[in-house]
Amino acid sequence: MIAEKGVKRVGTAVSQEKGCLVTVCGTINAMGGFIPPFCIFPRVNTQPLWEEVLPIGSKAEGHAKASGWMTGDNFLNYLKHFHKYARPSKELPVLLLLDNHASHVSLAVINYCKENDIVLLSFPPHCSHELQPLDQTVYGPLKTFFNAAADKWMRNPSNAGKVMTIHNIPILIAEAFPKAFTPTNIIAGFESTGIQPLNRERIPEHRYLPSYVSDRPEPAESAMEPQQPEPSCSTHTPDESTAIISPHVIRPFAKAAPRSKTSKKKVTSQVLTLTPVKRLLEESAAAKSKNKAEKSQPRCKINFPCQYPAP
Repeated sequence: MIAEKGVKRVGTAVSQEKGCLVTVCGTINAMGGFIPPFCIFPRVNTQPLWEEVLPIGSKAEGHAKASGWMTGDNFLNYLKHFHKYARPSKELPVLLLLDNHASHVSLAVINYCKENDIVLLSFPPHCSHELQPLDQTVYGPLKTFFNAAADKWMRNPSNAGKVMTIHNIPILIAEAFPKAFTPTNIIAGFESTGIQPLNRERIPEHRYLPSYVSDRPEPAESAMEPQQPEPSCSTHTPDESTAIISPHVIRPFAKAAPRSKTSKKKVTSQVLTLTPVKRLLEESAAAKSKNKAEKSQPRCKINFPCQYPAP
């Protein structure tokens, strides 16, 4: 690359147009192992060559909506892919940690997991950036290595005049995936989140401060007595002689007004494969079916008699 001396940012002419979304669903365990990736392409049908190019054992799938996002149908197929490599059993069930995305909570998913000895445990809302080992130490390097592989492809003289298409994505994933999903990165992800080895003090208290302003009481709670401060997640009690005064004591943080009344359900961390969760999903599905059946019924037409009969 040729550039003027002293220039810190140098532009590059590359053969790339608007990008497309491809979801790479990775799975890791606390011992440093991983399962081959499950990739969702923005296509209705995928090419057999894509799975041959991807890391060995990977699964490439599309969807009728062809959006590239994870859907309920895709996640059910992912669980089948997960079951193939994890091999859970009655004697040794497998715990799967995941976020509260809507595609992860469906009746078909819960039934499949209960039948195949998979226990689903969801993270608390808006905490995946702190509690998800993949987000901590794996997906960051994966994006870095993927971008490096894409830049290398676009700057290759043999690719001059060519446009990168979706058919090049599996090749780039195959180059970046083994560099990011290393035992060192994976084990560091579980340690940094305090999951394995278990460490309740791993995430310090000040990491929760950004959510203080928007952490408002629900409408039902706002009419009650003033809320008492919630106990800290930390079990450490500082010594009185060495206690540090928080800036919040001197100048309290701003607090947003109470929330208006909403029908949105409050989501918490929970074991999704328990019977109460399944019962709620069954009741919701029955209510939707009933409403759909009522709307599909033809409406009766009422004929009113004419007030002025013809002579």
